[in-house]
Amino acid sequence: DLVPSKDNFYNVDSDLKRSIELVGVLQPILVNKPENGKYKIMAGHIRRLAAMELVKEGKEEFRFLPCVFKKEDVMDRLAIIMANRFREKTDWEKMTEAVEAEELAKELKKEYSIEGRTREILSEITGVAEAQLGRYKAIYNNLLPQLMEEFRAGNIVISVAVELSGMEEDMQRKAAYILMDGGTISLPDVKEMKKQAEEQKNIPGQMELDTEDWQ
Repeated sequence: DLVPSKDNFYNVDSDLKRSIELVGVLQPILVNKPENGKYKIMAGHIRRLAAMELVKEGKEEFRFLPCVFKKEDVMDRLAIIMANRFREKTDWEKMTEAVEAEELAKELKKEYSIEGRTREILSEITGVAEAQLGRYKAIYNNLLPQLMEEFRAGNIVISVAVELSGMEEDMQRKAAYILMDGGTISLPDVKEMKKQAEEQKNIPGQMELDTEDWQ
């Protein structure tokens, strides 16, 4: 009956899971008022995931968790993100968090008439440098879904994801095929792919030559 928000993107924390197993859930989960018998989680996603893992292991005492109701607003959602600033996260989690926080920063500026550039405010909220926020946004907006899944799974590092996000769709697709076939792609690999693509563009009559080869 506890429903994670659509923005829930954190993984199970093994240390937290062990702590809950030993002493239980010490901090109640914050939820919105019930809708259709379900309770949307505002804060406590990782606690819920840890408890679910324990239940899967047969520890039924963790099937029910302490919860409290709280009205949600933009400040609450920002507080949740800021509370998680110092938790160890994957690059994919950091990117997703930054994208979510950007929308909240825009709401914050509008509702509370806060001055300053959105990305500047976002940097203060997340503790991430503005340049890095730009890289996250480029990946989020431009990386193909297949490559995004590889990034989420940790099969490509952020430097590779940034380079791939700046490539044309056909080149990204080529990289995705390599990964789907069990291969790996390093930063030098991506730069070599970009170099080859640029060289092909600069060959006069390249498209005509290719067409003739197929005739």
